[in-house]
Amino acid sequence: MASEMKVLSDKMATAKRVRLLGKETDITFSLEGRKPLVDEGKHNLPGGEVFTSPVEESVNGKVYFDLPLNYLGREIRGIRLLCKNGEIVEHSAEVGGSFLDQLFQADEGARRLGELGIGMNRGINEATRNTLFDEKMGDTIHMAVGFGFKEAGGKNASGIHIDMIKSMKDEGAIYFDESPIYKDGKFDWE
Repeated sequence: MASEMKVLSDKMATAKRVRLLGKETDITFSLEGRKPLVDEGKHNLPGGEVFTSPVEESVNGKVYFDLPLNYLGREIRGIRLLCKNGEIVEHSAEVGGSFLDQLFQADEGARRLGELGIGMNRGINEATRNTLFDEKMGDTIHMAVGFGFKEAGGKNASGIHIDMIKSMKDEGAIYFDESPIYKDGKFDWE
């Protein structure tokens, strides 16, 4: 898995733009000046993600997170976000919507994305509602609202960092610049 994460990291390092497509999802943002980070399980178990922080004001489009999450002991499921120029301008959730409203009011940075992660650990094949596992699940992406990673070049400041996870296996596609790097459940090198 580490060698495949390196391939993805190398591709991410040269990408200027990302586009994510899928069920109720079409969102783009810039990665210019950002560094990909690889979690291969040396400091955080389980490993299995390549992640970075998007350029804050570049995020535009909509995204639907179909996998449930548990944050501070409360479930949030079916999250929909609409972003314009980096800010979340509309949001909803099928379960936990009022709690999500509260989280977005935490501070100014809570309404911006601080992370894009691509899960690559196919040994994790079903959601557990434990973010440390679910965000690394193969064939998923996750985006976090709140603080961005300084070591990746992220600048968003917030007291929160909430990972929201989307399955990409059936309908998802990931484009770096104009090239698909993931489509139809496979990376372009598979």
